Amino acid sequence: MVRAHISPDAASRRRAVEGFLAACGARHVAYVCPEAYAARSAWIAPHALVVPFERLEDRDTWLTLNAIAGPDTALVMECVSRYPKITSGKFVNLQRLSKLCGHRCLVDVVPFTLGIEYIYTPYSYLDRGILGYAHWYAFREGNIEQDEAGNVVSSHDPVLLARKIAQVTTCDGSALLASRAVLPVDADASEHAGYAERKAALFAEHTNPTKIVTRLADHAHAFKSRTAAVVDHVRRLPGRALVLTNLGSYADRLGKALTKAGARDAVATSFSLAVERNDLGAFDHLVYAEAPIVKSYLALDVEGAMRRDATVTDVRGDTRVDSFLHDRWSRETGGIEALTAALMGVRHAA
Repeated sequence: MVRAHISPDAASRRRAVEGFLAACGARHVAYVCPEAYAARSAWIAPHALVVPFERLEDRDTWLTLNAIAGPDTALVMECVSRYPKITSGKFVNLQRLSKLCGHRCLVDVVPFTLGIEYIYTPYSYLDRGILGYAHWYAFREGNIEQDEAGNVVSSHDPVLLARKIAQVTTCDGSALLASRAVLPVDADASEHAGYAERKAALFAEHTNPTKIVTRLADHAHAFKSRTAAVVDHVRRLPGRALVLTNLGSYADRLGKALTKAGARDAVATSFSLAVERNDLGAFDHLVYAEAPIVKSYLALDVEGAMRRDATVTDVRGDTRVDSFLHDRWSRETGGIEALTAALMGVRHAA
């Protein structure tokens, strides 16, 4: 038995898992999830072996999983789309485990992360036949296929993918909030001069592009013009606002600026700390003071936990690194939204 369920609502994902387990009648259950989710697994822990994805390469963990795997074992995987790269030993072990278990269930906030080509990873744990490709390296190229109407489309076409995964997947909403706006911010001349100097120094010192982008982004995100624009915007928002940054130190500084400006209903925090909050549904607005640099799935978790009528503001500076990060984030969120909408459309039509 193979099932998948996509939902921003944790209670909905839990119900899907409970329904799957009741239907398949498995004797043993292995529940694989991110480390952060393992701490919230009390609802399934009495009935399953809870294993954080991050520990799949541990020898004792693998031996325990291997001992219970079999035709009467259910493998439940929650939010594993956030680990899309197939080059890790964790991916290899989960692939092996999925082949040993007779029943497999995937529940997630989103169908994929990073890019639409990475939908292959979570669905390969269920059955590679769903997407029709034996290997990710073949699927990632976006080869052309014919859809049901005979039209030639890319294998990454959202509607084509939705029709493929709809045979095993239910979906009850998008993790992404619908009301979105961009707040453009222009740096002043001195900030641009400092940015150019920092960029030259980084390119002279490093060859790793990720390190260069990260450090250059940290430099641009500290501009006073950005802080002033964020504070002014948040002060004008009615209700409570959650303001997110990549670094906790930047959030602390921004929080002090907001308090000084009288925005006492606003909370500034980092992406990593925001996902640990239990009150995300109480905020009326989400402000990305910075685009995610790494671990963009944390932002998806935050949006998924907020009220569906909350608004989103993306603060976008005018430096090249700002454009790079925002374009990357927009491609990821745009792909997720397109596939989720297509999947719900296919399911509704059926």
